[in-house]
Amino acid sequence: KPLDFKFWYNEKEELITPIIGKVFKADGWSPILTSGLTSWESRDNGTYLAVAEKKSGKGKYIICQLQLNDRTNTNPAAKKFAYKLVGIN
Repeated sequence: KPLDFKFWYNEKEELITPIIGKVFKADGWSPILTSGLTSWESRDNGTYLAVAEKKSGKGKYIICQLQLNDRTNTNPAAKKFAYKLVGIN
């Protein structure tokens, strides 16, 4: 849902912490999750990727910049997203 990737509780820190420290932009990668507004967007209005995939042969590469550690036990959206990334439904 639209707000599922906002304000994830960090179990280790016992408070809400940022879930992404870096984004990337690369040709040939398909977005799985894009970032919100960034300071770079004033210079380049393109899409910045937080999680993306690139097909290769019969498989694919996935880059995930989300910080999922210490968040999947108390944030249902984080757990569901992590499971989908590794192919668990």
